[in-house]
Amino acid sequence: MTSSQSADEERPAVAQAHMIQQMSREAQEMKRRRRRRFQSQLMSNVEQEADNSKRKSEESDVVLKNQQMVRVQQMATVEWIQQKRKDKDSADDIFSRCFRAKIQKSWEVQLQAYRYHQLDNQTQATAHPVVSYNEPAVALCIQSQRSRRNDRIQQKRKAVRSVARIWKDDNLALTSAEQIWIHCPTTIFQTELIYSRSAIEEAAGERVGVAVRLSQKICCTVHQQRENEKKDEAIDRH
Repeated sequence: MTSSQSADEERPAVAQAHMIQQMSREAQEMKRRRRRRFQSQLMSNVEQEADNSKRKSEESDVVLKNQQMVRVQQMATVEWIQQKRKDKDSADDIFSRCFRAKIQKSWEVQLQAYRYHQLDNQTQATAHPVVSYNEPAVALCIQSQRSRRNDRIQQKRKAVRSVARIWKDDNLALTSAEQIWIHCPTTIFQTELIYSRSAIEEAAGERVGVAVRLSQKICCTVHQQRENEKKDEAIDRH
């Protein structure tokens, strides 16, 4: 009777001990789970923060690169604007110089025309002192201008024919002579004192000198053209 009572009394104590052990095991398991959850959350936070910092650094690099590109573009734009201004200034300078040269040339032409006009008036006054400014004198001046123009045309035609006779055996020289003679200025046939015989002889002497210079220029031109043809043939052969 006593042994059974003692056994009955020990059973609740054993059950209570088992319950306490089970509760302690569950508590430890919960602690482990909490620790693991905390560690995983901490690692995820660390990884997320690392990702955020990496993303921020990449974004800052992109922003820095964009800023650098913008600065480079701004510098290129400034250089382009400065170059355009320099080109415009140089173009304006060239235009102003050409304009001044043109004005100077026009003034020279007007001055030369004024001198010719004075010379014609003096000649008319010397030839016709009574009717120097009457209609017959004006008609005489127009007729003299026409005769001088016809004389220049005939002299040019004769010169072209003489050039053709000199270089008739060489087509290259003949072509060069005709081209040079065509582009030769007509002022070589003009003279200021057309009414005097000595002036006409002087003009004829000038034409002879011009013909000599023209022949020398034609020879140089033909020689240069033939040298260029030889160089072109050598280049084609190679």
